[in-house]
Amino acid sequence: MHAFKDMIRIYMRILTKRYVLSCNSHDVHCQPVTSEGVQIRSLRDCSLQSLEAIDETSSTNNHTRRIQRHSDSAMGLGTWFDVVDDVMLQRWHTRHLPTDPAEVLGPDVKGKTFIVTGPTSGIGTTTAETLARAGARVVLACRTVKRGQALIDSWNSTESEPLRCEVMHLDLDSLDSVRAFASAFLAKGEPLHCLLNNAGVFDMSGAFNRTKDGHESHYGTNFLAPALLSLLLMPSLKSAGTASAPARVVFVCSKLHQFCPRLSLDDLGFERRSYGARAAYAQSKLAEIQFTRELERRLGVMDGEDGSVRGDATVRCVTVHPGNIVTGVVRTLPYVVQVAYKIIMSRVLLTPSEGARASLYAATRGEALTGTGRAPYFTSECVAKSPSPPALDDEAAAKLWDATLATLGLPKDFKP
Repeated sequence: MHAFKDMIRIYMRILTKRYVLSCNSHDVHCQPVTSEGVQIRSLRDCSLQSLEAIDETSSTNNHTRRIQRHSDSAMGLGTWFDVVDDVMLQRWHTRHLPTDPAEVLGPDVKGKTFIVTGPTSGIGTTTAETLARAGARVVLACRTVKRGQALIDSWNSTESEPLRCEVMHLDLDSLDSVRAFASAFLAKGEPLHCLLNNAGVFDMSGAFNRTKDGHESHYGTNFLAPALLSLLLMPSLKSAGTASAPARVVFVCSKLHQFCPRLSLDDLGFERRSYGARAAYAQSKLAEIQFTRELERRLGVMDGEDGSVRGDATVRCVTVHPGNIVTGVVRTLPYVVQVAYKIIMSRVLLTPSEGARASLYAATRGEALTGTGRAPYFTSECVAKSPSPPALDDEAAAKLWDATLATLGLPKDFKP
């Protein structure tokens, strides 16, 4: 209970005054983050020093992280209020939605093919299972094939006929694995109606890690790998989609993209700036939204009036903040923190089934692409809302596109 009171005290002080949270090593806040569910960062390995008024003239100390106002970190009063409101009141905001995620599915799921990354835990499991039980063909793209197959066997044990599911190996920590997966799927010659980029990471320890390709782990796993996967699978997506019923690419994003004011394209790996897991995670999520907007533009989707779009693209892109989910991802934290998390935060966070609703809505409902603008961003309420202003910066999105192609080794004139 003391931990819960500390969380509320910190939140309220930040919301009511201009404060900073100082730590010895890393920014540490109670901040739920969606990534195949939600990871809650702890106060472990951090001394919670006084919440001090912001000194606008002070320089950033590498040993003391501070929440800064304005564009340098997008951690203003409004942003904090938005995030706290989203966490503490999300059950109220989503009260109009059915508890069963199957009830938000579109009417024509049966027979369509879906790829779900990160299907072995959290909302990924619910997403894959709900689609499969509705008659869709589902490819479980996961790092541990044995776990994926165990899930399918479990689902089939309650069905009179086997579900149309398949497990394929995919390790988002490796771009070579992404290329191998895409090559294997394309070789099947099958149409793909929806790619659900659900998998992702948020390192609660705050440690700096790299992917197998040498990229900062959050940026590489959450953005570069699914971006490459989306581009490589475009032939299958285009073969499935039509102008009236486009195929879809869905990125499971996070409201915490609001904590990134801009993408530092010259230092995406945090080589020349202070590293923080929150900043790295937010950067990867902002990149997802900007990427989907530029991808849609290059697919021929143009902004129209009153939320409409122009063009006859056969593939559309959507980003989703599914809410803040209670899952087992806190298993790396001390046992006492795990217990407190499950007892206290389970009262305000969504279940994986509740969290999967927004992903399923964005992936299957026709309304998700009607009057919602280019590359719509959905919240856990299954409502299209505007992301942060930097996410709508099309000039920055175009620069990200060029940088991403260069990083992925794709030609400058690559056409999706």
